[in-house]
Amino acid sequence: MIDFIIFLLTILVVVTLLISVVKLRLKNRKLAAELLQATLDQNILLTRLAEELKKKEEVSVEKTDGFLKFISDSRDMAFEYIETMQEAIVKFKNNVGPEIDYMLTYGTATGDSLQTSSFLKIERAYIELIQETLPTEKQGKE
Repeated sequence: MIDFIIFLLTILVVVTLLISVVKLRLKNRKLAAELLQATLDQNILLTRLAEELKKKEEVSVEKTDGFLKFISDSRDMAFEYIETMQEAIVKFKNNVGPEIDYMLTYGTATGDSLQTSSFLKIERAYIELIQETLPTEKQGKE
């Protein structure tokens, strides 16, 4: 009878251990499946992150290129405007300058009149325009 009790206890221990082993295997399979899923999720997230970083870099480069193009275009437009204005002022100087120089050199024959005072205002404005806007000969050669 003692042998039978020992036998039953042994069988009970073996059955308990078998149940524990089965539970552990099921738990391991579940953990393995969760680990696989987590690894797949991580790979997907890394791929998406890499794509987003690439997009961000492309956008940054596009913005930088666009900004540099804007600066370059603005500079070209400014130089073009300056050249156009200088050409217009030189044309004005060539058209009106000789008459003003003549009046400055020889004066007017009519004396003081409304035209003379108007002409003096125009003369001052002309001299100011030419001196302040056109480069001098020295500056143009450098």
